[in-house]
Amino acid sequence: MIADQTERDRALEVTRSFVVQAPAGSGKTDLLIRRYLRLLEVVEQPEEVVAITFTRKAAGEMRERVLKALPSAAEVGHRLRIQTVDSLCAALTRQMPLLSRFGAPPEPVEDARELRLAAARATFARVDEDDAVAQAAARLREWLLSLPVTGRVPVALADARWLQANPARDPVIAASDADVMVAVDGLKSLSLLFEGSSSRVLKFEHNLLRVFNVQPAAAALLAVLMLRGPQTAAELRANCERLHHFADISAVEGFLDELQAKTPPYVRKLPRATGAREARWVHLLCGEAALVASVAPVEVPLRDDLQVAAAELAAIRAEQVRLMTQMEELRATVARLNEALGQRKEG
Repeated sequence: MIADQTERDRALEVTRSFVVQAPAGSGKTDLLIRRYLRLLEVVEQPEEVVAITFTRKAAGEMRERVLKALPSAAEVGHRLRIQTVDSLCAALTRQMPLLSRFGAPPEPVEDARELRLAAARATFARVDEDDAVAQAAARLREWLLSLPVTGRVPVALADARWLQANPARDPVIAASDADVMVAVDGLKSLSLLFEGSSSRVLKFEHNLLRVFNVQPAAAALLAVLMLRGPQTAAELRANCERLHHFADISAVEGFLDELQAKTPPYVRKLPRATGAREARWVHLLCGEAALVASVAPVEVPLRDDLQVAAAELAAIRAEQVRLMTQMEELRATVARLNEALGQRKEG
């Protein structure tokens, strides 16, 4: 008997909701199919049950296995709603052409950069309805674009500047899905990132070794410097342990010297600070401006323009909350319209 058979059986209870977490090959897909079949037994119409996957391949495999288990597959097979996320969204927009404002049936695209830019412009158009927020957003955008960044690293990775000036032991970057995709697109345009192979979810893999012509050990040093800011050779050796094992500090310094000798240099050794026992190293992937910020005293109080920027960010966050609330209301309206359309079709 399977050790977690009791939990598997509970997941088939159609009156309750479950989140199934398990490693690959443990039978999650089989459990999902069994629950899908169980739900089909208790609904009046097969369209009332929807199974959503990430890829067409996964959806096709699940549909095939469901049809094999259904005794009436020939009668209801064409009515089963086993589809990808993109397919579901496209179906909803086709059912509500006026609300979705689509002039033609939507289709998934491989390169969505233009669509993301259009969505960003539409978002800013809504923000422009509030003059105060619009002015704050414009000033913030001008300030971000004024930061000098070298051609090797996209402006979307400006968070690295903040980490340079504000090193933390365990930094966390708060980035939305849109922020991540903008950064991904920027890295892909510089050949620093490419899509990896996966049957279910989209994964990415860096190409830093080839583009920068460095060894894995050097890439580990650059990654930790970008993540945690200026560090001594001893700190880099300890913080790189999960990425690469350095036998001793001299090995770390050897790779750092190679990175500093490149043209243009990728790292630089900072002058030893007063009272410090060792000199720190800093990466130059964000340009000289980041280097200047990293050696500035952290005790310096905020300038007036930075305080204004903080207030502007607070206003933008408040506007974001308002937009999210409106989005939830829109989703509820879509759900009601979808339900009403379904009732009319049955009648």
